[in-house]
Amino acid sequence: MIDVKALDRALASVDLSDIAEKQAETERRIAAIDDAVERGRKKAMELSQALNNIKGAQRNGREAANALMEDQDVSTIAATEDSIRAERETIQAGMKTLAADAEQLRHERDNLQQQARGRLSAAVEKLADDMRAEAEECSVRLARIYAETRTLDDATKSSKAIRLGSALDYALNGMAAGRLISRDYLHTSPEIMAVLQKHIEVLRVAGTRIIGRHRSSMM
Repeated sequence: MIDVKALDRALASVDLSDIAEKQAETERRIAAIDDAVERGRKKAMELSQALNNIKGAQRNGREAANALMEDQDVSTIAATEDSIRAERETIQAGMKTLAADAEQLRHERDNLQQQARGRLSAAVEKLADDMRAEAEECSVRLARIYAETRTLDDATKSSKAIRLGSALDYALNGMAAGRLISRDYLHTSPEIMAVLQKHIEVLRVAGTRIIGRHRSSMM
């Protein structure tokens, strides 16, 4: 189990104020960029709508007709369209640059989080080592119980021993994968083997066997 007081002391010793300050500034800059991109998106949509309106007027000739009636230069109509298109492209280029800036800031934010996690990890390293040692002790006990359960299963065909053995099989596979226990054969204690051997005649009637060496399904 985790030593709660030791955990409290470990976490209290971690100072992340410098990282928190940098994170706050990074978040502020990201938010400012997001706002600017949103303004650019809205402006680009307005310009696109203006272009659509101009093209519609050009198709029916009304804008050109009005210009001719008022003795205006018709070329200004096309010039206006080019100007709007150029403005929209400029805004889109700016939005692309801002998106790259935001991505860089998010990368910096991730790095800051990694720094914070590194400090936290270092602070609780001793606790983690203690927990692993405890887990290894528990694994040894579970491995012993598994071997004895499997031996009881083979000798008596107990349904409860069979179910427990199946459950422990999954557990041992995981513990072996995590290197909490070795993948060697597990042996039932000599005392249990002696008792079963003492009653071998009963077991023969049931057609069962005494097996004292076992491995989980993936070991």
